[in-house]
Amino acid sequence: MNSKLATYFVAFLLILGLSDCTMKGQAYKPNVTRDVRIGKQVRDEVVAKMRILNRSQYAQAYQHLDKMANTILQSKEIRFRSEFEWKLYIVHDDNTINAFVTPGGYIFVYTGLIRYLETEDQLAGVLGHEIAHAERRHSIKNLNKRIGTTIALTILLGNGSTANLANTLLGLTFSRSAEREADNYSVMYLADTHYQCNALSEFFDRMAKEGGNKKAAWLSTHPASEDRVMNINKKAQKINCQTVGNRKSLAQIKNSLPPR
Repeated sequence: MNSKLATYFVAFLLILGLSDCTMKGQAYKPNVTRDVRIGKQVRDEVVAKMRILNRSQYAQAYQHLDKMANTILQSKEIRFRSEFEWKLYIVHDDNTINAFVTPGGYIFVYTGLIRYLETEDQLAGVLGHEIAHAERRHSIKNLNKRIGTTIALTILLGNGSTANLANTLLGLTFSRSAEREADNYSVMYLADTHYQCNALSEFFDRMAKEGGNKKAAWLSTHPASEDRVMNINKKAQKINCQTVGNRKSLAQIKNSLPPR
């Protein structure tokens, strides 16, 4: 290994977040530099491929969603509020019920999901879940587990295809434990807000009742389990958070979207 490559490799090991470990009994935050770098590359690829609503043209829609996301991000449970950029994008696709987040906090919400949901509480529940995936670094852990470190080293050196990275990352299915953790953190984040903390359970309950008639693309990468609604409600009961919410309609946000 030549000296230049050795230097890159050492830097790569540091970026991998070796501080996930503990030292002298004290817990340290992971180094999230790589999360942000990969997240930006995936974000750029997604923005280039998908129909993203223009922020200036649809300022009212973005203002509503930004306000919701920023409210959630004030939770005391958020670890990387300043380390991640936390930027939201609205995907113009009324036929797809979906939302996802890249590493580093770039959140994508489909117009189909906004039109499908009924209350701000429910949308906040989904946003909280996606924020948790970024916060708990589930996608990065998925990459390390499924692919190994080769692709990450390629990215660090400035080579390779970002298109392949985006397709790979967004196609990965989260484990049941990761989904449960994201569900739980969504409840905890919303517990620090005026939103109904267990509103995510209403989304799952509705999808379950409608069955195959309204299959959400969200469920293809966020597999649901039979006990998911029960677990969310148990978490809400355990931490004794607000399970009523304001039940505010999403009509105002929906009316600010492009006409069908």
